[in-house]
Amino acid sequence: MLNFMVTQDGLQDQMLTIVVELEEPQKAELRQKCIVVSAENNKKKQQLQDAILSLVSNAGDDILEDRKLKETLDESAIKKDEIASVLVDMEQTMNSMEVIRNGFVPVAKRVSRLFFVLTDLVSVDPMYQYSLTFFRNIYRSTIKSAGKVEP
Repeated sequence: MLNFMVTQDGLQDQMLTIVVELEEPQKAELRQKCIVVSAENNKKKQQLQDAILSLVSNAGDDILEDRKLKETLDESAIKKDEIASVLVDMEQTMNSMEVIRNGFVPVAKRVSRLFFVLTDLVSVDPMYQYSLTFFRNIYRSTIKSAGKVEP
């Protein structure tokens, strides 16, 4: 038998993502873009490495005279530097986003604990059975209806 119930840490991460998306939508979107660009750049790096390895393994007796291999190595060095600079910028952005996310961790912790308290109410009476989707919708609507508090 498999248990598909969400874990406390997994739910906390989901709730953290929701609150950041609702409270800081531009920064949450920027974080998502950084994740996508980072994955694409890592894929490009892997493709470059694969291309170089393929050319080296298929090179003839004298790999120093293989012009295509030299060109690929030169191109990969340039692209590697470009990717590295982009990754450094994204790392700084992700670090600033992590600071923002860490500010909302106490909220996400409390809300994830609350969900597990609610799921335990089923043992009192079956009418207290709530789905995670229902709980997330209540969470979203509560955040939207709450006023902004300035620190």
